[in-house]
Amino acid sequence: KRRGRRLYLEAVETGQPWAQVKQLFVEEEYRKHGIGRLLMNSMLEALEPDQVYDIRLQVLDLNTKAMEWYRSLGFVIVAFAREFLGERDEANISWYTTM
Repeated sequence: KRRGRRLYLEAVETGQPWAQVKQLFVEEEYRKHGIGRLLMNSMLEALEPDQVYDIRLQVLDLNTKAMEWYRSLGFVIVAFAREFLGERDEANISWYTTM
């Protein structure tokens, strides 16, 4: 039996009128069942009393599935940055925000 993370969401409230998603993870065998959407919606509901409606996150362009998924939730790209992942690897980071 494998041990470890099955699903995980870490968000940081910034003290500003926005919050940042640091990590969101759903084990592959549990994807396509609405769990990630449930995690995101629960986070949004928890932030409503503080009037935090702007959620920001970043995704490496190598992670095309995540990029598509965030767009399906209403996130839009607002900026790009170049990130060096190692000696020879680099990728673009897409910064997203809700609208």
